Amino acid sequence: MYGTISADPAAGGTYDSGLNFSNLYFGTGATATQGSTLGIEITNDDAFYPGGLGTTSLAGSGFSYTDNATTGVITFTLPWSFLETDPLGIGFDKVSAADPEVMLRLSQSFGYSVAGGVANFGSDDLGVETLPVPEASSWMLLGLGCFGLAFASRHRLRRVGGLVPLA
Repeated sequence: MYGTISADPAAGGTYDSGLNFSNLYFGTGATATQGSTLGIEITNDDAFYPGGLGTTSLAGSGFSYTDNATTGVITFTLPWSFLETDPLGIGFDKVSAADPEVMLRLSQSFGYSVAGGVANFGSDDLGVETLPVPEASSWMLLGLGCFGLAFASRHRLRRVGGLVPLA
């Protein structure tokens, strides 16, 4: 999942370079439209369960971000597998082929709180994204195809004498 948060002066947005932060709240999986189940303090490199106690460091999870106080732009990347597996045990509803939705419900960025979601502005005011999640059988077929290609290449090399035994 990739995201960009920016203050847009052309649309009347302002920001203070001392307030260059972003906390995002997402609804995920089966309860994506019912409430926030994952919070990410983008510029603190932390995640949390909204309403729960404490935060968990995202170090080593594949999460990364950049922020530019001069331009008021923050970007972030979170591996989709993080949303499928909850590797840090935060407790959010996992995303799957059966429940693939991720909904941005609330943003606290650049010193502002922007509310969205069902209770405030509509079910997708800040955005609902349903991303394709490959099912296990798709991964298995892809793996078998790669195995078949590798086997065919090895067999062809053996036929033309291209294999050299490793000593």
